[in-house]
Amino acid sequence: MIKFVCCLFCISILAGCLPTTVRTTTGIPNKLGIPASCLDSSGRYEPVKTITTRLSYNEKAHSYQPINNQKGWIEHDFNNDGKKDYVFLERAKKTNKLRLATCIENNHKATTFIIHEEKAADFQTVYEIIRLYQGKLQLITNRHEHNWGSDSEISLYRYDKRIKDFVLIERLIESTSGDGLRSDTEEHYNLINKRYRRSNQCGSLEEACQSQLQKGRIILSHSPITLFKPGGKLYQQLIPD
Repeated sequence: MIKFVCCLFCISILAGCLPTTVRTTTGIPNKLGIPASCLDSSGRYEPVKTITTRLSYNEKAHSYQPINNQKGWIEHDFNNDGKKDYVFLERAKKTNKLRLATCIENNHKATTFIIHEEKAADFQTVYEIIRLYQGKLQLITNRHEHNWGSDSEISLYRYDKRIKDFVLIERLIESTSGDGLRSDTEEHYNLINKRYRRSNQCGSLEEACQSQLQKGRIILSHSPITLFKPGGKLYQQLIPD
């Protein structure tokens, strides 16, 4: 099954009606066609295509492929050296912990991006979508909770050969009320153009709330958000127009 989700905030590289697809699979073996040199050298983690999770609070856990393509892993020359690089999921053999890994120049590295696998039936769920978008790595986290609504975070990363890491260059954050009582909000940060835009639409019971739109310049952080190192800041300061 494939579901198409339209982004509401249409500005730049993350904008428009993105084919933010959700791919569910049945009976696909977890066998990845990546070089042996790209595997975890400790042997504690093994590559996988699919996980077992829920995409909605009112459904049972089923097979799901977070990396959204036919292969179940990404092949792309991220550092422009004429050779294939890889992005794929790994699972710990003993603990079943999931993580996103990369292999650039045959160098295996684990990222800080969290992969959720939710099997218990409750009123909320979190799932990820990972895809190649215009030669860059796009990571999407979707959260759904009954009545509360939906939250999504779309992040675009570009590989930086200088620091040998994927650096965040754009982020779109959306929050939509499930019952219309709280505000719907959108935040867009373009770290290349150094511009931001924030907006909110008040909920029906938020009497003191005022719907508003704010735009302005971004002062970049000295410690950008990257995939291999924890920490980092989205920005140092926002300056409204």
